Amino acid sequence: MTELRVITHVTKDERDNIIEVGNEGLWREPVEKVIDDMTSVAPSFEYRVQGPGVDGSSAVSVVNSRHGRYLRTHADRRRGNNLDELPNF
Repeated sequence: MTELRVITHVTKDERDNIIEVGNEGLWREPVEKVIDDMTSVAPSFEYRVQGPGVDGSSAVSVVNSRHGRYLRTHADRRRGNNLDELPNF
């Protein structure tokens, strides 16, 4: 059974790419480590995004593109629960 990890903060590089995700004061991981866990045969965690002041969360998935793998939240009509909208650590 997988444990839930809620993402509340991110770290971005100079090109605005998200390079770390986590929950301030609880955990912080490089995106590649999270992707490796999510795509493993037996993932340890389920990841969801919860923005500040947002009621509800959004599931996180791994996308394989020609530019590499990255994390993405599922599209919905709520603001504040997308990775790009989260505050920095």
